[in-house]
Amino acid sequence: MKLPWRIRDVIDLEYFLHEGADHGALSQTDRKTYLEYIQPALIKNKKPFHDKKSILRLWLEHKKNTVKIRGEDKILPGESFQTIFWFMLLFIIAAGIATGSGATLSFLFYKGFSPINVSAFLGIFVLLQVILVLLTVTLSIMRKHVRLFHNLSITHKILGSLFARLSFTLRETAVSALPAKDRNRLMAAIGRGKGKQSRYGFIFFWPVFILMQVFAVCFNMGVLLSLILKVIVSDLAFGWQSTLQFSAQAFHQAVVLFSLPWSWFVPPDLAHPTIEQIEGSRIVLKDGIYHLSTSGMISWWPFLCFAIAFYGLLPRVILLLTGIIGQRRAIARIDFQTAECDQLIRNLTTPKIRTSGSPIEPALDSESFSSTIQQNDILDNPPLPATDNPIIAIVPDDIDESCPIDKLQARITRVTGHRLVQKISFGAEAMQSIESIQEILNLTPENRNAGILVLQEAWQPPIREALLFLVLLRKTIGNQTIIRIGLIGKPQPATIFTLPDSNDMKTWKQAVASLGDPAMSVVILGDTSHES
Repeated sequence: MKLPWRIRDVIDLEYFLHEGADHGALSQTDRKTYLEYIQPALIKNKKPFHDKKSILRLWLEHKKNTVKIRGEDKILPGESFQTIFWFMLLFIIAAGIATGSGATLSFLFYKGFSPINVSAFLGIFVLLQVILVLLTVTLSIMRKHVRLFHNLSITHKILGSLFARLSFTLRETAVSALPAKDRNRLMAAIGRGKGKQSRYGFIFFWPVFILMQVFAVCFNMGVLLSLILKVIVSDLAFGWQSTLQFSAQAFHQAVVLFSLPWSWFVPPDLAHPTIEQIEGSRIVLKDGIYHLSTSGMISWWPFLCFAIAFYGLLPRVILLLTGIIGQRRAIARIDFQTAECDQLIRNLTTPKIRTSGSPIEPALDSESFSSTIQQNDILDNPPLPATDNPIIAIVPDDIDESCPIDKLQARITRVTGHRLVQKISFGAEAMQSIESIQEILNLTPENRNAGILVLQEAWQPPIREALLFLVLLRKTIGNQTIIRIGLIGKPQPATIFTLPDSNDMKTWKQAVASLGDPAMSVVILGDTSHES
């Protein structure tokens, strides 16, 4: 069974990850979930055991099913988002049709004294739309390639604000029935989404873009249907006029050029008026309506219908399809390279360790677990190989000599599950510029996709220079690479890998969180293997 990702699933994933981070139950329950539910599903669907997206998707479905079975949270954040989206979609469809119909019927109000001005109709209902379409396409291209224009769309901001207000109203109503503890978790999880904009932000542009195009499509449908209905039930007269002295021949050439998109398959008498009909429908104010020919005044409505269909409706349908495809591609491009997802995958795929009197393997050194692997895990589910999770450690030069690579490797493997491939020593001067960081990370090709662990002594507060180093490091290596800040306590003669003070850990976690980097987390390299 194929389970495609949707925006609502991304929102629910963030919610459940946050829920697990709150009560710390992931490491106790997720391995069992993997063996009993996820692994059989991977085998059934012929998915590899290291398929990260499939593992996360199956885990998410299991969490949703568990919530439903237990009768917990009535409305998940993803369901709330989907409900709001469908509500806004229906509202925008109705608003688009009503606006287009109302504007057209008002414009086509004809008392019989003066024909309806074709030039004004084309200018308002066609030319203006063409300009808006070109502006939308231009801003979309600039938004994609120029960071300065990422938030330039005023319409996007207005609809986004409306969406947020509706989301807040519905969310307040939905969560009021939940227990206070669950309500706080739900509100906190939705709020956390704001900090994920660098990772997921662009996928939330597409729903608003799609709603904009749905409005435009329905607006044009309202214009087109109202025009046809008005022609059927009433006697309309159309003419053209301009202060500029255009000849009928010049205007006819412009009309022929304008009708090229449909004139190749539509009979000439329907595609556009003839030069005689154009001449017979020219409005001269001082002459009134009586000199105009009947055939000339009724020849314009098919041309106007085709103009609305091809210059108003069709481009918006194309943009709507582009938005739908763009949204699917944006979701498909999400790699879920976040610290929380990485920790969850490790919890799911790493065999649990228990003490046993008959070890399967020789005893490891004192820094590793002196224990054995459960027989179930060995036979049924091999864990992700360590070689799939390389990491590079950056160690301050003042503690480099006290940090032997073998002990650092043991600590990193135990806490993060990663394989240390390189240890780099740096001094205070390396924190001053991107150039220095680039020299530090002059990596070999096979290590360029490795994660980064920056070793820090937690008892030393996160001063501005230390945080600046992390910011510059992120700019240097890009947004995808996971960065972990490995905290240790005050060094002791026997080891530097001591447990940090709880207040020091809290201070560092708050400082790192303030950077708003979803792929940066704090890990404790002391005696407790805990990650924030």
